[in-house]
Amino acid sequence: MVMMMILGWSFYSPNKLPLRSGCLSCHKKNKINKITMLQKTSHIAVVGGGLAGLSAAIHLIDKGYQVSIYESRKVLGGKVASWVDKNGNHIEMGLHVFFGCYYELFGLMSKLGMLDNLLLKEHVHQYVNKGGKISGLDFRWGSIGAPWNGIKAFLTTQQLDIVEKLRNAWVLATSPVVRGWIDYDGAMREIRALDKYSFAQWFLSHGGSTHSLERLWNPIAYALGFIDCHQISARCMLTIFLLFATRSEASVLRMLKGSPAEYLTHPMAAYLQQRNAEIFLRKKVRRLIYQTVQDKLQVIGMEIAKEARGNAPGKIIHADGVN
Repeated sequence: MVMMMILGWSFYSPNKLPLRSGCLSCHKKNKINKITMLQKTSHIAVVGGGLAGLSAAIHLIDKGYQVSIYESRKVLGGKVASWVDKNGNHIEMGLHVFFGCYYELFGLMSKLGMLDNLLLKEHVHQYVNKGGKISGLDFRWGSIGAPWNGIKAFLTTQQLDIVEKLRNAWVLATSPVVRGWIDYDGAMREIRALDKYSFAQWFLSHGGSTHSLERLWNPIAYALGFIDCHQISARCMLTIFLLFATRSEASVLRMLKGSPAEYLTHPMAAYLQQRNAEIFLRKKVRRLIYQTVQDKLQVIGMEIAKEARGNAPGKIIHADGVN
């Protein structure tokens, strides 16, 4: 018998994995206050074949675990998915840029020999406005780095007029970002506490305007998560601002030199399959299945959607349990 642990989207230490319960399709997860120690022979199911799931699977398989990935769609990659249409065109979920502070991803790509697949972009964040007018945030300032090149980029952008710049300057000056220049950890504690608010809620409550959200901050939110400032967490946006303000390389953008499937997700999948990992497509996980053993909640399997197709075994995927 093998022991299988159900793992959703990401992980911490491969030897100490937090169990989560809830409906995976509606993103409601409740952390169980219990850490389970797994044997290196454990079989771990990774729910979701996005970038987080693929990364988690690689880390786990390198630690000696057996890994199976269950992805609901017919392509891997999640938000960075791409595929080839019937005419041979590469179709992407969106334009993908990689901020210079994606250290974990860059480390993984380097390990897999894929770092050269990223092309360095000029240190300018360009905005394409209605009518084709282009402006941007120009961080180039010789050898001068963060935070001064970021302040220069903000002050010289044509995306905002002087009144909007003053309002934004006030918002940012009273934010945890300034504290981060001298106390990074303290600033991050403040920022993490803002996760329950959207960036728009936080920004508007501190004196910002809807016009600034639309002109300046929405494009950055879309670059981070394909969602606007009313949906993205204040924690996410302020974290990236803090990194821009404290690390010069954080605001430098990179792009893949081709489609994400060819230059990112397929090489990751190939790495896994070469090490006997299983990848099942069209297998949507509806829920995790639990039982109580000696007053402890135990994961014993997961339910696959009825309409799912593919080569994974059956509707119910059983697990021997995780204590």
